[in-house]
Amino acid sequence: MRRFVLNNIGLAAITREQYIERHVTDFANRLYNPTPENRMAIFYIDGTYTYCFKSKNFRSLRQTYCRHKSDHLVKPALVVAPDGYILDIQGPYFSDAHNNDAAMISHELENDENLNNWFRPGDIVVVDRGYRDVIPALEELGLICKMPPLLKAGEQQLTTEDANEARLVTKTRWIVESRNGHLKTIFKLLNQVQQIHVLPHIGDFIRIGGAIINRYRQTIEMEDADEEMAEEMLECSTTENAVQARVEAEGLLQRDAQRWVRLSAEQVIDFPELNIEYLKRLTAGVFQIKLAPSYIQDTLQRNNEQEIQVEMLRDANRIPELGFLRIYKKYSQKDDYLKNKYNFSYTFNTDGCQAADNSKVSVWPIYILIHELPDFLRKKFTLLVGLWVAKEEPDMNIFLEPFVKQANMLSNDGFTWRLDDKIITSKLFPLGCCVDSVARCAMLNMKRFNGFYGCTYCEHPAVNVSGVRKYPMIDNVPELRTNEKVKEQMIAAASTKDDVLGVWGPSSLMNLNHFDLVQGMVVDFLHACLVGVTELYTEIIMTNTKQEFYVGSPAKTFIIDQRLLSFKPPTCIAKTQKSISEHSNWKASEWLIWLLYYSLPCLEGLYPKEYSNHLALFVRAMNILLEDSITPEMLKTSSELLIKFVYYFGQYFDNEYMHYNVHLLLPLTKSVKNWGPLWAINFVSKPVLEFCTELNSQRLKKRVRLEIVYY
Repeated sequence: MRRFVLNNIGLAAITREQYIERHVTDFANRLYNPTPENRMAIFYIDGTYTYCFKSKNFRSLRQTYCRHKSDHLVKPALVVAPDGYILDIQGPYFSDAHNNDAAMISHELENDENLNNWFRPGDIVVVDRGYRDVIPALEELGLICKMPPLLKAGEQQLTTEDANEARLVTKTRWIVESRNGHLKTIFKLLNQVQQIHVLPHIGDFIRIGGAIINRYRQTIEMEDADEEMAEEMLECSTTENAVQARVEAEGLLQRDAQRWVRLSAEQVIDFPELNIEYLKRLTAGVFQIKLAPSYIQDTLQRNNEQEIQVEMLRDANRIPELGFLRIYKKYSQKDDYLKNKYNFSYTFNTDGCQAADNSKVSVWPIYILIHELPDFLRKKFTLLVGLWVAKEEPDMNIFLEPFVKQANMLSNDGFTWRLDDKIITSKLFPLGCCVDSVARCAMLNMKRFNGFYGCTYCEHPAVNVSGVRKYPMIDNVPELRTNEKVKEQMIAAASTKDDVLGVWGPSSLMNLNHFDLVQGMVVDFLHACLVGVTELYTEIIMTNTKQEFYVGSPAKTFIIDQRLLSFKPPTCIAKTQKSISEHSNWKASEWLIWLLYYSLPCLEGLYPKEYSNHLALFVRAMNILLEDSITPEMLKTSSELLIKFVYYFGQYFDNEYMHYNVHLLLPLTKSVKNWGPLWAINFVSKPVLEFCTELNSQRLKKRVRLEIVYY
């Protein structure tokens, strides 16, 4: 290791001539060298910080305390080339008042003979303003110093010339800061707070990291940075500031200056004419769309701007996933509903969990999610509005009755709140419900999906396959359920002892104003698509040993694992995928990553091509329905893909595998049309799991002030 470090970093690892030839870029040479035909060494110097814990030794405690950062740290300094090559790492030094950046480099110049011998008069050093006190010493050695100019006494801003000079320096000085960052992001140890006993060795650790970066990491290249760009920058830096010249010549900085003069169109011949195409490019370009989310976030975070906040929450153009949704649009066009900027809508959800490990007590919270909040706030502020605690699962009609009563009160009468000196009345409308299939059937008082006519979206009769109800494609397309028809069936079933096309009787939700019993039910993406169809498909091809699509043999499993574990996903994919042999323990997030990114390449060539093409239908459809923005053409494409996938699912794997989750893929596109991308409204498990995690905490007992329903 010692030989490796000495060969890859330090003044002895490279000669001055090699350094100039390999690491001084044409761009930097032309930008900073007054005689570019005679190439000189160019290097950047900058300090960085390595934080440490407090020492019990008072002297060490004092020497490591930095008043600038108000923390304990030591400071190494990097000497870096224009292409990111780390020439040397100096220090580290203590961070007390005796060791600022200038003092550190002065110490090196006085005590490091190699440093003085390596550099030559005419070499160029680029530093920040922290090195201003050492500039005379560097210039005495014949070095040309490039540093952003300082404000002169009495000035409040840099002159045009000084500002241009500062831009020339900062154009490339970021390279040394980037290398400082690489050391801490690549070598996590260097980004941690260090124990005091580690500090004597921290300089060695940093030099080892620098040597590894020099040897194995690519150099830093600035896009389009060449001699031509450098010449253009130098030319622009000397161009006269016409605006400044006019302001000074006409005395426009004076209080009594005549700033505005009325001009006619004839006097300003070259004044731009704003036509519709120019305005479209100016106001509806891609940049404005990309800027919108950060603009919303910035505005929402300001203080004392409640009026603007409410305006922005209600502006569907600023929250694209709401603007074109069928159900939301229906209510947003009516004055008494969501066209009123102070009214809001929500989706509600419930799911069960155990009160504690090994407990028989079942807990069912009700959460609501406000649609008008931006996405970065929407799922953060889910609201707990109801709770069921008992040893049995809830009777949904009893559980939901108080929720329906209060929801109707909020949608009819609303609630009042104060905005500055104005009293506002806001109404809340329950437009959607996102729950898993078991809860959905119970809430609608319908048969479960494992019974005849168990689908809540259509009147598919279900087929008995080996004693189990399945949902294969049938010749007569099942009639879709509607809100009005389901309510009629509920009333009809109340007077009989049997169900009416799967409806057992009235549901409390039929009394929930503004809620559609069919279209208001959002298809649960997590349970239907991820731990539903994706897991089912994988289980089929991993366990059917006598079928041509079988990939669960040890040899094929080994190949899948090799491919799976060899992927190097980007940082946006947080989880590292587990082995395919552990797929029974995968979580929903792992099934999502497997489906979208890994399944097709991992299974390629391991089973007949038609099965790979079949899976690709599902993968492509899910990619479309998870997009940020979905067009009608994309919806049509995804619908066609899912219909083909469901049809061939029965053809390839037989009807015994036509589970209800496979059938749910058919209304999925319509659900997206009603409610937006799959990620926008689906929030089934996360709030419930978080609730169960803190169920027994004292904090929760103090926080929850709700009506608890026992049955």
